Amino acid sequence: MLSGGPDAAATLMIERPFCDDVVSAELELVVETPAGTFVQSQGRVSLTGGVTQLELTLRYPFDDFVHGRYAYHAKLSVDGESIATAAPVRYSVEPFLWFS
Repeated sequence: MLSGGPDAAATLMIERPFCDDVVSAELELVVETPAGTFVQSQGRVSLTGGVTQLELTLRYPFDDFVHGRYAYHAKLSVDGESIATAAPVRYSVEPFLWFS
């Protein structure tokens, strides 16, 4: 895994205030790319007492390198409500130039 780039790991801390129960929620990563926006399902997660912490892989959405800027938002849906991270994880893919 690359730190801060494609396929990097990111820690996501989820807190749902005023929730003492164990609830199940759907988690998605919304990926903004130069070629459009993609949604990557992360499956269901459990929040115990409204809290959980997850390690997510920021999967690169293409087979080849597509130059440009990328932003990953986490979106959580539970009990008819959806919330998203306020600040995304960002990186850019730039052409590699050899020094001569």
